[in-house]
Amino acid sequence: MVFPTWKSVFAVGSLFITGTRAADCTTATVGSPYSTCYDIYTAVGITASQLSSYNPSLDCSALQIGQKVCISSGTLPSNSPKPNADGSCATYTTVAGDYCTLIAAKFSITTTQIESWNAGTYKWKGEFKFLQLGFTLCVSSGTPPPIPINPDLQCGPESSGNATCPLKACCSAYGYCGTTADFCNAAPNGDPCISNCFMPTLPSCSSSQVMCTVGYYAGWASSRKCDNVKPLGHRT
Repeated sequence: MVFPTWKSVFAVGSLFITGTRAADCTTATVGSPYSTCYDIYTAVGITASQLSSYNPSLDCSALQIGQKVCISSGTLPSNSPKPNADGSCATYTTVAGDYCTLIAAKFSITTTQIESWNAGTYKWKGEFKFLQLGFTLCVSSGTPPPIPINPDLQCGPESSGNATCPLKACCSAYGYCGTTADFCNAAPNGDPCISNCFMPTLPSCSSSQVMCTVGYYAGWASSRKCDNVKPLGHRT
């Protein structure tokens, strides 16, 4: 993971007063190697008591890279995203090195808020530990992002037109049709089969019965003009 340089770690914010509203505080951004409360208050020339008074709820044992803290009196500025004009949520797509508290710190929000806002997001599994690289999630309230469409998929919500498999074949967790356990059962990562799931129970035959296995039989095959075949003609 690439961390910011010392100069970018302590980017100073602007003070402003609007009416009777308190001014925003000057901020420091947590980053390596200045990643502890001690590093911060010594680098900017204040005391531990002052840092604590400027940040009453600050937990120095749980600082996150990218988190902003006040190094002067005032209100901590918020850069938390707002919902889009159409009511959809503001989104963020994960990159290498992301983790739950880091994403929350980037947007001045909490992990609890992210989990709440993404309850209806497609393929959100309810916990950050399941988050995948390249996953688009909500970082504000609002309707979840649309399901991405992949024209190469054969079935499922991500396929063109939310297609289903022919002949009631299983639609796998990855959006492909088939009739084996790889398609009909859950994927190794826990993602479930999408439709027509579970392997059928095949009938058993006694030794006195003739067993036939038919992969696929076209009902009109017995009436076609040439190469017509009836079901009883199969002995495979």
